[in-house]
Amino acid sequence: MGTGQIDPIEELADIKAPVAIPTYEWVWWLSLGLVLLAIVIWLWMRHRKKKADYVPPPLTPMEIAMNRLKGLMANNESLSDKEFIVEVSGALRSFIEGSINIPAPDLTTEEFLSRAANHRLLKGERAEKLSGFLQECDMVKFAKQSLPKEHRVDLHASAVNFIKTVR
Repeated sequence: MGTGQIDPIEELADIKAPVAIPTYEWVWWLSLGLVLLAIVIWLWMRHRKKKADYVPPPLTPMEIAMNRLKGLMANNESLSDKEFIVEVSGALRSFIEGSINIPAPDLTTEEFLSRAANHRLLKGERAEKLSGFLQECDMVKFAKQSLPKEHRVDLHASAVNFIKTVR
């Protein structure tokens, strides 16, 4: 080769060492963690919303009356005869109003019994028991008749049994 010319072999540079390409593995792990966190938050919010949206079904007239009567027996000792009778008869009348649609609490006993006599669930023996029960209650409420402790239990049991049998 002559002068002035460059020898191509001499001009070639030596092979360089491989360049390390940076890996961003931590980015993948971070992304995966964020996605999992977002899923967990979404599930938690969805579950929380379902809990907040849940409304228990309303109590039936029977459940309301039975709860009222149960509470009445728990406070039996602290009530006067009249207060006890008003509560027992009130629970029974409210039950009848709620389940049979007779406005029981707003009527006198006679008015209530005359309307109840026309209902198919309150005919015959049930009507007689209801009449006897309400007349006993009226004797305590209005005639100020005393009510022995054991008779309180009997009246309470009568109300419970009446409610359980009317469906």
